[in-house]
Amino acid sequence: MAEHLQQPLYRIAAGELIHDKYLEEHVSNVFKTASHFNAILLIDEANIFLHEHSISRVYNHSMTVFLCKLEYYGGILCLTTNHIDEFDDAILSRIHYKLKYKDLTQEFW
Repeated sequence: MAEHLQQPLYRIAAGELIHDKYLEEHVSNVFKTASHFNAILLIDEANIFLHEHSISRVYNHSMTVFLCKLEYYGGILCLTTNHIDEFDDAILSRIHYKLKYKDLTQEFW
């Protein structure tokens, strides 16, 4: 997609965002950097943000920060996960297009 649109791809693992003690600043910087360079933002293994709300204050704060940035991000954001059934409704309502890949077979190769 990035190649087709001739835009840079900014890839980050979700775990790098959520386990940062400067979470809010780090998430803000990631979205700002992607916007500045008109990059397609790819958050890999995003299921860390996608499961149902937790009783953990740290998780809930992380989710709130992420949802706020997601809500106002004007660029293309791709989230990858192997656990689509765990998507939280708060995130699902902000996703405009969902693409599911079938399992690869030997015929593919």
